Amino acid sequence: MASSDLESDQFIKQFCMPNYILVSDLEADHLPDLPECPILVFVNSRSGDQLGADLLITYRFILNKNQVKAVVFDLGEEAPESALRRLYFNLEMLKVQGDEFALTLPYLKIIASP
Repeated sequence: MASSDLESDQFIKQFCMPNYILVSDLEADHLPDLPECPILVFVNSRSGDQLGADLLITYRFILNKNQVKAVVFDLGEEAPESALRRLYFNLEMLKVQGDEFALTLPYLKIIASP
């Protein structure tokens, strides 16, 4: 793997959220490095001129493929309120259980496309 590929992978990892945070039935992963600033992305794939669909494809390409379904939400599939409620409920449950990621989550960025 080229040095630039490794640097790019490391850069992307600081934004990826573990799957188990968003899917309560999954067992917690042991994370060697906690992401510095995990991102939750909401995209309306039906926005004008198919820009939403293009954004959805781009985010799914850029973000870690193992976490893409958990990280990228198509507003046509799930309302943001529902996804956020589930996320915060899971985070609170994981905090009670002493989960390292949930306890040390410094920032969560939410990106919404028009």
